[in-house]
Amino acid sequence: FMLTFRSFTSRNDLIDKLMDRFNMPPPKDVTHEEFGYFKKEKLDKVRLRVTQTFKYWLENFFVYDFDAEGLKKLDGVVDVIEKSKYPH
Repeated sequence: FMLTFRSFTSRNDLIDKLMDRFNMPPPKDVTHEEFGYFKKEKLDKVRLRVTQTFKYWLENFFVYDFDAEGLKKLDGVVDVIEKSKYPH
């Protein structure tokens, strides 16, 4: 995927989509108990996968995809992840 995404989307669009996934909202009308289940069984796992995707992308394709503009966008990603208090 990381080798081919450039043929159908841009770096910025991919970052936006990954962040949309990271910030996935809970189902409508959930109770406090249901939200706890959603967070533990769904949201935490999705966030881990998104974080791992960014890590892989940076470790293997940094020089290809992250110029000055890309680094600015990446700073926003790091801020969101840090503010989410997600252990990474």
